[in-house]
Amino acid sequence: MPLPFLHILLICFFLLILYVYFGYPALLWILTRHPHDPAALPDGELPTISLIITVHNEIEVIDQKLRNTEALDYPRDRLEIVVASDGSDDGTDEVVMQYADQGIHLHRLQGRRGKMPTLMSAAATASGNILVFSDANAMYEPDALLRLVEPFRDERIGCVCGKLLYTNLSDTSISEGERLYWDYENRLKVWESRFNSLIGANGSIYAIRRAAYTPLDPDLSDDYGFPLAAYAGGYRVVYQPSAVSREEAPVSVFTEFRKKSRFVSHQLTTMARLWPRLKPLRDPRLLFQIVSHKLLRNMVPFFLVGILALSFQMNESVSSILLWGQAVFYGLAVCGLIIYRFGMSFRLVTIPLYFCTVNAAAAVGVFQFLWKRNYASWND
Repeated sequence: MPLPFLHILLICFFLLILYVYFGYPALLWILTRHPHDPAALPDGELPTISLIITVHNEIEVIDQKLRNTEALDYPRDRLEIVVASDGSDDGTDEVVMQYADQGIHLHRLQGRRGKMPTLMSAAATASGNILVFSDANAMYEPDALLRLVEPFRDERIGCVCGKLLYTNLSDTSISEGERLYWDYENRLKVWESRFNSLIGANGSIYAIRRAAYTPLDPDLSDDYGFPLAAYAGGYRVVYQPSAVSREEAPVSVFTEFRKKSRFVSHQLTTMARLWPRLKPLRDPRLLFQIVSHKLLRNMVPFFLVGILALSFQMNESVSSILLWGQAVFYGLAVCGLIIYRFGMSFRLVTIPLYFCTVNAAAAVGVFQFLWKRNYASWND
């Protein structure tokens, strides 16, 4: 007897969620299981680098960041360090100016302009052949820049993304969830880089060749837009896991929710604006990555709502199993939120709480994109 339409729809929602989190990674692993090792490229003179650190009111971390930057193992005669300040008024700029005699330059914009305009203004005056973009709370391993520029010996490489590692100093469920998520994302980056090209970087540590750099609209995402624009220009975007940046994992559920919803909205806006340049319908590999990694993943919260709604439409035995399963999972997420409010952490609730937080944020981000909410300014 053919399955009723609602049963088929329910199965499709389940399969799509399984595909997003397990099927797509499995396909990438299979497709890149035996990658061809590229021919070794000759060593050459290290390129000149402009390290651009974009900040807004980062008084709590800027001194640590600058000390970390000074300790990097890269020849100082080939390294330009620029702190691009988006109208900071908390003393950040004054701290930066204390490092002026050590070759660290302050590029200040008056008033609030937003991250992208601030970053692009600094990039326009930078002198390096390679532009490296970093956040103020990103602490680099000493050899991070040396590792980050290695792939640029291949002229086909336009953008290189380093590896972000989160440290869970606060030991909360949400910070542990973020750490686990980035372990998962870093593995995907390895496979996507081998398969075709990354379709985004992370703002903590990434670099772009000057020739591949294209100024973009001020309301777009830099760590998503610049790599995509480089790819549209005929360059590859690759992952370099030996170039490591460390950040402390977020500890607040509500901060993480706002961050993720903003990220999804910003990402979708960037993708929509660059779609005509990318022409993914003519590039099956890129289309496969965009649909699998970005579009379908952002649709997961709507699949979950669909499963919950359809669970009430099933026969009594199936409905009971589905509803109890969801009640337990979402109940664990609620318990995690309560435990979090008391300043405690419990590993059993880590995945349910983080999963529900990021998917609720994704749903909000999709609506913000549809409502054309602008994120030119930021308060990171």
